[in-house]
Formats: sequence, C-alpha cells, structure tokens
Amino acid sequence: MNLIYEKTISMKKSLLIPISLLFISTMSYAGSFDGPYVGVGAGAQYSGNSNFKGTTSKDISDTHFVGQITAGYSYEIAPRFNLAANAFFNLSDDKAGKSSTISATTKNNIGISLEPGYYINDNTLAYLKVGYARIDSKLNDNTISTNDSLNGYLFGAGAKYLIDKNIYLGAEVTQYNYGNNTAHLSTTTQYKTEQTVGLVTFGYQF
Repeated sequence: MNLIYEKTISMKKSLLIPISLLFISTMSYAGSFDGPYVGVGAGAQYSGNSNFKGTTSKDISDTHFVGQITAGYSYEIAPRFNLAANAFFNLSDDKAGKSSTISATTKNNIGISLEPGYYINDNTLAYLKVGYARIDSKLNDNTISTNDSLNGYLFGAGAKYLIDKNIYLGAEVTQYNYGNNTAHLSTTTQYKTEQTVGLVTFGYQF
C-alpha cells in the first residue's frame, strides 16, 4: 500500500510541476499593455479616387507623408488575448491625384477602431484592427469645386513592442474604404475613394 501511495504522490508531483510552469508562463504574458495609452505615428499615405462616372477623368492617386496622433485603452481579456479601443486623427492636407479634367485633395482624417490582439511574448503584442473613419474630400473640375465629408470603414494589422516599462514602438498598415460618392461639379460626378496608410508608431502606456 505504501508503494502505491508513494507512486501516486510521485505522479501528482510530476503533473503539478509542468502545470505550475505553464501557469507561470501564462502569467508572464499578462497585461503588459493594460491601461490607457497615447501615441504618435509617421509614415506614408496612398490616396486614390477611381471609378469616375459623369466625367472623362481617369483614375487618380497620390502618395505623401502622413502623421497620426492617437489615444486609447487596452485590456487583456483572457490569457495572451488583448482588446484595445482608440480614437485617432491623421495629420494631412494633401493632394490626392490629378488628371486633365479633375483634381482631388484630402484632409482631416479621423476615426475610431477596435484592435483585438495576441501577446507573442511578454513585451510584444500583434493585433488586427477594424473601425470607422471620416475624411474631408475636395474635388475640382477646373470650374467648380466641392467639399464633402466621406464616411467609411477601415481594417488593418500591426504590432507593438515595449522597449521600456511604459514606452513602446510599433508599426501598422491600415486600409480605408469610403465607398461610392457623389460630387456636384459642372456635371454630377460619381467616384470611389480609398486610402492605404503605413505607420511607424511611438507611444506611452500609462
């Protein structure tokens, strides 16, 4: 009986050790990015207008520098799984393409996003993002110009890494789609607007 008892205790100990190590390993990932945060970003923004109807213009586009400021809140919803929500403002007032019959500019890109994420390790968080965005779009056909606020959706992916207890670096790519829109120029003009933004980010985790 003593031999059976000793074997049972030994088996329990052998099971307890890996379970404890797994628990400790899981806990080491917990909450590195928990709490409010603020950040800035810098990178490139591609803006395109296409599918024109009511004008002879071909598709137009341009690529230029963009900056971003953002603020949000992040929380570990389960071991290794994170969820963040934020609001952002992209700092740009730039040309968005030009043809012989039409030119475009965009500015004041603002929005909100949700970012479900996964801890790759204790200091590295990879995430997807989905959300809502709004942008001011100006079209000019050399006779009449219009200013419209376009509403759309965004999706993307990124990652960030804690280089210190509260400071992180990251990178992300986001696609913005503003759907089909109508501008009342010399003729009623329909068009589609989209943007792709790539950023290197720097932030502070409170």
